[in-house]
Amino acid sequence: LRPDDPRPREALRADLRAALGARHVALFPDARTGLHAMLRRVARDAPDGEVLLPDYNFFAVPAMVRRAGLRPVFVDVTSPHGEMRLDDAARAVTPRTRAVLLGHYFGRPNDLPAWRAFADARGLTLLEDCAHAFGASMGGRSVGRWGAGGAFSLSLTKGLTGVMGGVTVTDDDAMGAWLRDAEREGVVVPRREVVGAIASALGGKVLF
Repeated sequence: LRPDDPRPREALRADLRAALGARHVALFPDARTGLHAMLRRVARDAPDGEVLLPDYNFFAVPAMVRRAGLRPVFVDVTSPHGEMRLDDAARAVTPRTRAVLLGHYFGRPNDLPAWRAFADARGLTLLEDCAHAFGASMGGRSVGRWGAGGAFSLSLTKGLTGVMGGVTVTDDDAMGAWLRDAEREGVVVPRREVVGAIASALGGKVLF
């Protein structure tokens, strides 16, 4: 994609919108930047809020939660598929909980109707990390479209690759406008900053 020619970008956006059935698609340099944009939307309305996420995860995911001004709360994964269980998540909910961030691993979606009901019953924002689940769906609806938004990765090791890149999808008009604004900002979250945040949390430092 070239900044001086919007046609390839808009063609990709249209193809992704058709493939995933999403109302809004935003394009980012990588998935972590798109995920961070979604989390900033949550933090805008609930600064210092808590986000439930599985402890089986990529280190950049909780780093983006922290960078957005939110607090990651890890839920032990007891499922053989690497996903949170509803009862474990329910025990982790506190008055400060504002969102649930699901991880769809190995191309296998979580029980999305159940998680949507879980979030709605508690007034929580449901977000989806779909980096490893492009093309997965449940009940005819793509992953990424069951809550406020979902983030996909187009990096080299993913099922659909553009060598690098990230995509967010949503059917929510307010979130869609927010993400398109974030896309236009052109902000990139550097990998070094992500590693540095984790090292700092562990009491260490980055040496490269």
